[in-house]
Amino acid sequence: MSVATIERATIEDELNISSSIKYSIPAVKITKLCVFNSFCTKGVGTVLMTFANILAVVQQKKIGCRALIVDSKPEAVEFYKHFGFIEIDKEENSDTIFMVFDIPKPSKINKIVDDMAEFCKIFKQDDLIDILK
Repeated sequence: MSVATIERATIEDELNISSSIKYSIPAVKITKLCVFNSFCTKGVGTVLMTFANILAVVQQKKIGCRALIVDSKPEAVEFYKHFGFIEIDKEENSDTIFMVFDIPKPSKINKIVDDMAEFCKIFKQDDLIDILK
């Protein structure tokens, strides 16, 4: 994962971005997420996406990230849609599809922080628990 930005005009409708915001929107980008074929449909991808969402929430709290983004391969589009990503664009001369997920606002995150903290506890990510709380 890495920190990225998105041009406001690219996602203003999908994420309900205020027209008063003129600058690029901070985001967290999933740069590589893959599971060996032998582990597909066994929940490994779900664990990775849960962790990606936790890292996105942590970055939202730290630096104000608004979205989680990915350049998805066509065969993974449905996987990301399952987790709430929205298909935005297939760029010319590219074999990927740009997708975006709206990181929940702090008022909505409060409802899932305990679940996120429990996940972090299982995987011994105590430093993330402190940030989430």
